[in-house]
Amino acid sequence: MLPYWHSFSLTVEVVGAINSGLSLGFTKNTRSFVKDIPLFKPTMLLVVPRILEIIKENIERKIKNNGIETIEAYEKLLQVAPFVKGDRHNFIPNEKYKNIYDILDEKLLRKIKSIFGENFKEFISGGAPLDINLQRYFGYLGLPIMQGYGLSETSPVVSVDNLENYCYGSVGNFLNWLLNGCNGDFIFLDKLGKKGKNLKGELLLRGTCVMKGYWNHRDDSAKVIKDGWLYTGDIGYYKDNKLYISGRKNNMIVLKGGENIHPEFIENELKKSDYIDDVMVIGEGCKNLYACLTVPENYDVIHEDELNILLKSEVKRLTDHLVSYEKPKDVLLIPRFTIEDETYTGTMKMRRHMVNRRENEKIKKFLKKMGESRK
Repeated sequence: MLPYWHSFSLTVEVVGAINSGLSLGFTKNTRSFVKDIPLFKPTMLLVVPRILEIIKENIERKIKNNGIETIEAYEKLLQVAPFVKGDRHNFIPNEKYKNIYDILDEKLLRKIKSIFGENFKEFISGGAPLDINLQRYFGYLGLPIMQGYGLSETSPVVSVDNLENYCYGSVGNFLNWLLNGCNGDFIFLDKLGKKGKNLKGELLLRGTCVMKGYWNHRDDSAKVIKDGWLYTGDIGYYKDNKLYISGRKNNMIVLKGGENIHPEFIENELKKSDYIDDVMVIGEGCKNLYACLTVPENYDVIHEDELNILLKSEVKRLTDHLVSYEKPKDVLLIPRFTIEDETYTGTMKMRRHMVNRRENEKIKKFLKKMGESRK
């Protein structure tokens, strides 16, 4: 689903697949992707999270079009699945709920899974952060997603999870090149300047797969490579032999009261709504957070005032469990992000600086109306 000049698709989809003796299937274009899946009967699908969101939307659309009985079975399945399909490989299912799940599997899930063919085992997700709730959803359907992590500067794969020893929310185990036996290593740098493996902070990497620098950009290279360590700019931690990534260092929002907030987890909570297509949380230097929201195409026909009321209600509902300073105070409706205007990357990852540039005047007016000034 990605062009082969992208390091993730070239390394994982082409080089990795051929090196492992796998066959490759090529679909004509993105529009025919889902339709072509049954023809290839794949063992695994390598995707970016946005493709998974589209597949989920297609599944739910088909469920809704199949009548009340199918809808009720689907809702029941999602209620019992958390007791049967856990976040870890060694989860012990509740036998009572497992019996119900097995009945629903026979009645409903086999039809859903047949879309991918009888050989299908897993999705491998990369290129952008994966929302754990999306990962759980597909796990509940018996279509597990294993998440990986990497950067172009690391050739690119750093870690990936696996079916035999998975843990949802993590980006898996480090690849061999990062282990000491292969002259690689990792540490974290916390906000107090301490370095170590048991800290939460910026991930630092070194090893044979780390770049020597940016071609003809010595100044930029010196900013990210210091004393042989690559400063990834990603905040994370290491637990039970798994790597966890919390967000980007330069995405952190500092409120006027001094609270440090990674916006990614709030944005993922808000994207659970059927009425929200994508979201960018703002609030640097402000008293409160605010949510810039885009909506799916089919909601464009709703009057903006009505849409704002609906979106505020959704934000309140989905952030009710968060602490007060993590709850966006208000919402700003903005046009959808696209690859064409560069607010999305090729992997459908939001470019915050491009959204800020495109919506600069609108955000300024909105914050002024809220009694805030933009930092």
